[in-house]
Amino acid sequence: MPYSKLLKNLTKIYSFTQEQEEAIANCIIVRKFKKRDKFFEIGEVNRQIGFINKGLFKTYITDQEGIKHNISFACEDFWITDLNSYVTSQGSLSAIECVEDAELFCFHYDDMEELYKNIPKLESHFRIMSQNRMVALYKDRFNLISLSAEERYIKFLNEFPIFVQRISQKDIASYLGIFPESLSRIRRNIAIR
Repeated sequence: MPYSKLLKNLTKIYSFTQEQEEAIANCIIVRKFKKRDKFFEIGEVNRQIGFINKGLFKTYITDQEGIKHNISFACEDFWITDLNSYVTSQGSLSAIECVEDAELFCFHYDDMEELYKNIPKLESHFRIMSQNRMVALYKDRFNLISLSAEERYIKFLNEFPIFVQRISQKDIASYLGIFPESLSRIRRNIAIR
C-alpha cells in the first residue's frame, strides 16, 4: 500500500478498520518537494498538516533583522505544520523548508475535522500527538535557557542522531541558538576528549 508508513504511524496508539483506513487514505494530498522548496512561507495561511513520507524539513522563524532561526527539524514518520495557522486560518508564524527532496502526505484542515467526526480514535491520536509535541517544545525551551551550548549540542547528538549527517552545521548551530563558529569550537573540544 502506498501509504503504509502513514498507516503504521497512525496505528501506534489505535487500530483502525479497513473502511476507516480507506477514508483516511481518500483525504490524502500527495505533495513532492525539491531541496529548498517551502511547504509554506512566514505570513502565508496554511490549512494543511503533512506527514513526512520521505525527506527532511526545517521549521524556522525570522527575526526583525531578517536572520533565520531554526526551531525544529523533522524527517520520515514526523508530522509538520504551523499549528497556529492551521487552526486559526491566520498567517503562519514560521516557515517550513525542505532540506532534501521530500514527499508529504497532506491533509486539509476541513478534511481532518470530518475524519475526526467519523473516526473519534483519530482525533484522540492527534490529541496525544499534540500533547507529546507540547512537552517536547517545553523541554526544548527549558534546555535553551538552562543548558550550556555544549550541553545542548551533546543532547542534540544523543536525541537526534539521524539528523547529524543530514543537516548542515550552520542549521544545527541556528537550532542550538549559537553561531556556526561556536559550534565548530564545541565540536573540536569534544573531539579532543
